[in-house]
Amino acid sequence: MSETKVFRVPTMGQRIRRFRELRGMTQLNMEVALGLSFGHLSRIESDHVNPDKETVTKIATVLKLRTCELNYLLGVTVKPASQEEIDAAISEVKPYFEKKGVIAYLLDERWRYVAFSQSFINLFIGREKTNIALQRILGCPSPRVLLDAGSGASNTFSPDSHEQVLKTLLPYYYSQNSFMIGDHFFLDTARLVKNLPKYKQFWTDLEKGQFDTSFIPQDHRIEYFFIDNHTINAQFSREPLMTNSRFEMHDYQFPKKDLERLDKTGML
Repeated sequence: MSETKVFRVPTMGQRIRRFRELRGMTQLNMEVALGLSFGHLSRIESDHVNPDKETVTKIATVLKLRTCELNYLLGVTVKPASQEEIDAAISEVKPYFEKKGVIAYLLDERWRYVAFSQSFINLFIGREKTNIALQRILGCPSPRVLLDAGSGASNTFSPDSHEQVLKTLLPYYYSQNSFMIGDHFFLDTARLVKNLPKYKQFWTDLEKGQFDTSFIPQDHRIEYFFIDNHTINAQFSREPLMTNSRFEMHDYQFPKKDLERLDKTGML
């Protein structure tokens, strides 16, 4: 992975406080909802008392935590994936990623690129510069790569499609990462977005909760690529791995005629 910064792991108390504040609840209101005595939640959030499993379960229920939030609260994803976890996830997708015509990549829960299928590399990165390009991309959150002019990512999309892709993905990236306390991957990406005039207001609206991030509508699951002087509309799907569930595969379905043409030109 390209980034090796040291993480300060937030405590259980800090994580509980974070989610309570995000839900707009006071300590008193939450204590009432949990059936706790006055001041007990304060002691939990200050790490003077360790909550038992029953209390943690009640907290998750009262706060209506999503799966990604619950995993963070429980400590599953409080630290970035280890190299051992990354290697296991790559091994899980390797047979599929080696098949010609499979255009996909693997992300961790921080949306960092972990692996690419061989056909994805051939189409978008290029065989002749694979090592250098991968060193630049692997370990970086996908929004940062898409916004980085030096990555060349914008050149892979049809005109006007690049902005649409970002405005589709950014709300979901925000909803799955903004609750992570002091996470430098998210904070660095946020700074980059807010420094770009085109996206600054969009990010501000995200912070105000003005977007519904329940799911990606069907009509937004199509990306328009510009490859070999042709515009290709590809539908994408997102699926967590069965064994290594903190990783997610993004898989593109290209029209058959486009795959056949790209194969004939040796681009796959």
